[in-house]
Amino acid sequence: MSRERCYRCFWPKALCWCDSIRPMPTRAKFVFLMHPKEYKDQRTGTGRLTHLCLADSELHMGIGFDEHAAVQALIRDPANFPMLLYPGPLARVLPGGVQPAELAGRRLSFFCSTAPGRAPRRCSGSAKPPAIATDHVSAGGAEPLRSSSSSR
Repeated sequence: MSRERCYRCFWPKALCWCDSIRPMPTRAKFVFLMHPKEYKDQRTGTGRLTHLCLADSELHMGIGFDEHAAVQALIRDPANFPMLLYPGPLARVLPGGVQPAELAGRRLSFFCSTAPGRAPRRCSGSAKPPAIATDHVSAGGAEPLRSSSSSR
């Protein structure tokens, strides 16, 4: 028998976070890309909770986002400066990876996979980062993260 769940945070109603969540405004836009299996099965729901905590963020479910109309519209919007938050050898390391002059008045828009370790395979079906943004940034070092599944 399953427990009743909150339809906003997807936690059991007895443990629901929604009353304590206060969305924080940010200058950057955050777009979370979530695999359907994670969307339905992830027990902790950290991607969903992060989305609820950031004002004007978006959460999109899918397997590949190259054909996803809403995601592609955000990428093509000339008011946005799209960046894929993904570690790799060509990634710019934050902070300092994007200079204000590069933005030219556009809003920094981070596209984040909520599937750590398996992110590229779960979101694009390959070992490469999803081809959704013009550039990549990493919050840490520029070396790709290694996991047991990435060597297959």
